[in-house]
Amino acid sequence: MVQKQGKLLERKSIKNHIFQGVDLAKDLIYSFNDVIVYFDPDVDGCIAGLLVCRFCAKHGIKFQWYINKNRSHDWTLPLEKVSGKDIIAVDFIITSVQVMNICDAGCNLVSMDHHVNGENSIQYESDYGTSGVVVNNQYTNEDTDGRYLSGAGVVFETLIQLDPEFDTKENRALVGITLLSDVRDIENPLAEGYLYTLYTHKYKGYIKYLIDFTIGEKDYGFGVPRMDRGYVDYKFSPAINACLRFGEEEQVVNFFLGSHVLDLTCRENQKQLVKNISEKLKVVDFKYLRVCYFYEKDFIEYAEVLPSFVGLVASKHLDGQSRSVICYLISGNSPEEYQLKRVSFRGNINGLDYQNALGVLFKCLGHKSAFGIKEMKPTKDTFVKANEIVSRVEVESNHHREIREITNLSFMINKIFKVAEDNLYLLSQNQIYYKYLGKNIKKHRSGANYVEYSVDGIPVMCFDKNITFESGYIVPMLERGFINFYLQ
Repeated sequence: MVQKQGKLLERKSIKNHIFQGVDLAKDLIYSFNDVIVYFDPDVDGCIAGLLVCRFCAKHGIKFQWYINKNRSHDWTLPLEKVSGKDIIAVDFIITSVQVMNICDAGCNLVSMDHHVNGENSIQYESDYGTSGVVVNNQYTNEDTDGRYLSGAGVVFETLIQLDPEFDTKENRALVGITLLSDVRDIENPLAEGYLYTLYTHKYKGYIKYLIDFTIGEKDYGFGVPRMDRGYVDYKFSPAINACLRFGEEEQVVNFFLGSHVLDLTCRENQKQLVKNISEKLKVVDFKYLRVCYFYEKDFIEYAEVLPSFVGLVASKHLDGQSRSVICYLISGNSPEEYQLKRVSFRGNINGLDYQNALGVLFKCLGHKSAFGIKEMKPTKDTFVKANEIVSRVEVESNHHREIREITNLSFMINKIFKVAEDNLYLLSQNQIYYKYLGKNIKKHRSGANYVEYSVDGIPVMCFDKNITFESGYIVPMLERGFINFYLQ
């Protein structure tokens, strides 16, 4: 039985921000002849880099590209190798000291970013005539309604100030993808405009290309594929990020640039590796915080890429109810040799400023509710204090998930359609869920990674066999114009 189909209600809030430093960025970029485009190794960073490459191609600016290994979000280009080059870097922090060093090495630099870097403006001119500027929507004197933008969003809204013709539906749709992939405040009305453009983009052109080469052999949906929220969350982002985690950075950039097919086996290998890590994971639960860790020696064949999976493991072990997660990887063969190789935090409630609150304990780098941790000492006292801080942040937010009780799913289809659409534009913890209290549940079919139930004659998909109707909730989502139901 196919669920009710309909059209998305139009959501067209648009405001193009003019960030400080754009005038200097414009002068620099239009003076460039041969550019290094410096990508960041995640979906947002790759699409941000793609937009710069598109802009360069449109304006006849020759470019090469570079991307960090091992999901590193720092500057790693040796300055002695790029001296005299013009560089456009996207989606990672470059400090004022780094800008000075880069320009003093003979490089011109334009950086476009959306991470909090602790500074209010970065512009520099060296004694050698080279200049650098960092455009950043997080500066305190920028419009607060623009803080939601992804790295690609900052790049896009900067480049359309340089060239209004760059403001196309396809480029806006690409920004929409990054708002979903990069833990942004998608409930900002301005974000809805980008997401509406993405959700209503037809299955054609470059968006069709991205779908066709990430969809894989198994497609559980009905109707024409779309780059809707479910597709971005469960197909597209995992395909890209899995390749990056397994060290296939060149393949990913070339895929975005249209010259390489993506290796989708990485997506399946990622699922298996995360499952294997979960089986070896050590977990300690506090009331508001889950601490989990694993050892490099247990996965020595993956030692080179293992740090890239710490954040994903953290996300997978959010319990969806009450706990944020700190996850870390321990290297070394004995307690005397043990060292923390990477530490990641994932907040139970997206959008809360855990980063600033936990800054009294750790050096936190990233976004408010998803970030890496430096200089952590894994002691019970440390985690007790972290639990107290997380507790305070969450209790003061006064957040409560909205769960509605339902006894017959088929009777509610017409009423649920608007809920399913609204869920496309809400952070996961603010989506509306349903607790099914009825008895008409049948297992319709199952596979290695899924179970499809029939609930009052309505299909309900579940991709975690450990979840039951007693422990989970039904969430309605609009996909390809149809309501689909998932047990989570």
